[in-house]
Amino acid sequence: MKNLKKILKMRGISQKELAEATGISRAAISQYIAGKHTPSLETAELIADYLKCDLAELKDEVDELKDSRSISVVDASKILGKPPQFLRLALQQGRAPFGFAVKYKEWSYHISKKLFYNYIGYKEERDSTWSDFL
Repeated sequence: MKNLKKILKMRGISQKELAEATGISRAAISQYIAGKHTPSLETAELIADYLKCDLAELKDEVDELKDSRSISVVDASKILGKPPQFLRLALQQGRAPFGFAVKYKEWSYHISKKLFYNYIGYKEERDSTWSDFL
């Protein structure tokens, strides 16, 4: 989260205050700032909500967020039987009910695995992986 330290400083918020307000440990916040760890999408959204900023402000590339609950554009397009560019355009235009796109320097994409499962009518099994369907 390349910009987290700068945003905290601009808003006059300490790492301790952020930790207390969000329930995220001070150690984790310190590691996000140092670039040693990347938060899950849920954690990044929690931080962004508290700081009243968007994910693109926190980092240069939203798609770097590590979230086991997301699926790649390429995998989703294979499952849908559509080219990746078709899906990217739908995400950019807000026409895909299971994800979104953010343009900062370049387009970044997020597809919620749960919403995507619902969209295609598949009930998620605990141990299933998308590779089972490709």
